[in-house]
Amino acid sequence: SHLFFWSMILLAEVLVLVLFLISVMICVISGVQAFLTAGCAQVYILGDDTICTAAMEVLRNFLKSFGAGNSVRDLCMKEKLVTCKMITDEALKSLVMSILGAVVASLLSLHM
Repeated sequence: SHLFFWSMILLAEVLVLVLFLISVMICVISGVQAFLTAGCAQVYILGDDTICTAAMEVLRNFLKSFGAGNSVRDLCMKEKLVTCKMITDEALKSLVMSILGAVVASLLSLHM
């Protein structure tokens, strides 16, 4: 009947509205991540593994008890000291996924 048809149309519109609100939230989160990534460009130690490792080796030469016999070669990646690199990698993944999701959502809403 007509009532069922228009109820399904309204339900589909509400679904598209929810998808739109979710994509807006993801865009806001991506914007915050981009802001954090831009702030990381000023701190070289947090973005590059070789620079971080060199800084850890200088600390080990200065402080003899630093590391307590452990290798400092993989310390930056193991202890997640290269925070900016990890934020940049994760931000890129989430940005690509949010763009793909927004494109799919817009294509689905155009078919209605």
